[in-house]
Amino acid sequence: MKIFFVVTQRLIRKRLELIRADALAELASLKGVMQNKKAAGRQQDINIVLEDKIRDLVPKETVDENLSQFVSLLTDCETQLKGLRTAANLPDGTFTRKLQKLISDVSVFKSRLTNETVFDVSSNKPGNQSNRSKSSSFSLLNFDYDETDPFSILATEMSYYIGQELFMSQGESWFSSGMSLFGGSSKAKVHSEKEEMVFTKLAALDFEIKGLDKEDEFYKDRLWNAVYKTVSDIGGGNIEVGSEHSFLKTVSLGIYGAGASVSTRPGIVGPGEGRLGERIEVVIDNLRNQYPEFQLRPDLLTKIETLSHRV
Repeated sequence: MKIFFVVTQRLIRKRLELIRADALAELASLKGVMQNKKAAGRQQDINIVLEDKIRDLVPKETVDENLSQFVSLLTDCETQLKGLRTAANLPDGTFTRKLQKLISDVSVFKSRLTNETVFDVSSNKPGNQSNRSKSSSFSLLNFDYDETDPFSILATEMSYYIGQELFMSQGESWFSSGMSLFGGSSKAKVHSEKEEMVFTKLAALDFEIKGLDKEDEFYKDRLWNAVYKTVSDIGGGNIEVGSEHSFLKTVSLGIYGAGASVSTRPGIVGPGEGRLGERIEVVIDNLRNQYPEFQLRPDLLTKIETLSHRV
């Protein structure tokens, strides 16, 4: 089962849940007085049935087969909605438009899980054309999902983060999406930098793991330390990017890359740690739950504890 399937399934179900909640809130508002209550109730039923079908999907072998499954179910639901509203002499409603956007998002998400930047994996930074022999691109599409594997745990939540920015951004306030008007950076720019940073760190980690000797008696410890180190690096990069784009900045007392923990939160107004910070906390919890007896190196332990907000 591919990470793409697991994450896409989660994202679609979450988005459908939000669409249903928005519809119920609208129905209870003054705007809902003018709605066709019977049609609105039927739409809710269609949404719930769709959620169940998405939940019960059986993963296919390839990414394209899984993508086709998701799109087919969503398209069938769209056809049902159109038929319902046509029968009630109603134009396409908000649910139909959001569903159409969701169908598009699923396909876009597939493309977003591949980054074509040329990576210099030896320095963990985007490189130039001379590094093409090392890695010309990096894709999360073909990795298998394994809840016991530390790389898979990290890659799954980072894929979810990338998808969140696509699937869950509807309804963002003009303030958060247009910070550049106040001297900060737009949400899209901040996310682009964070996403680039995440891909770079994951590409370097994948390269490092492939170079480990599986016959080494310390292989498991080396693997888990490498993953935790990357979690720390992503967390530090997330805070650094957020701090750089905050409207009002506070002073950071350290940088993860230099071996010191960040002891202040970035920015009074601005992107901060955001959704990526939330996913990092989930990764740390999942790693700990999977291998609770693992002893982190002391330098990494301090950083991880800081990232998980437990200090």
